[in-house]
Amino acid sequence: MRDVFKALGDSEKETFLGGDIVVDNSIDKLLDKRDYTISSSSIELTTATYKRWVEVFGITVFETTSWVKYEHDNYSILNIVGYDHVVSRNLLAPAWSYSWSGKTAWIFGDKAYSTADLTMIDLGIPIQTVQVGVWGDIYNNAGGWVNKL
Repeated sequence: MRDVFKALGDSEKETFLGGDIVVDNSIDKLLDKRDYTISSSSIELTTATYKRWVEVFGITVFETTSWVKYEHDNYSILNIVGYDHVVSRNLLAPAWSYSWSGKTAWIFGDKAYSTADLTMIDLGIPIQTVQVGVWGDIYNNAGGWVNKL
């Protein structure tokens, strides 16, 4: 399994053991959009979500979810309302654990971003650290990434 977690961030999709184990870094993006009006201008509250996962024999055994919630007026990002990065499924515990660090969010141009560093730990020994990120824009597009550190 060490090689499996070391593959996080390598490519969009990587398989092991003839396809029985799959590491999927592709986009599973979700957008939750709500419109409201403040003093005659339309403001949208949008949540961009990005997931990545590891499958063994077709069963998702490890999954992370990153999200950033932001307000925009179709011209610019007005505010980041919230953000987080979580492990949404971990069927590998207690042998495999993880830790998060450096969670942050910012606005740049017409996009809201959030990143965090995820360290995978095997029996108490750190084996791989990756940066996971998510972004959403004023056009209600979303995406994300995984980069090895």
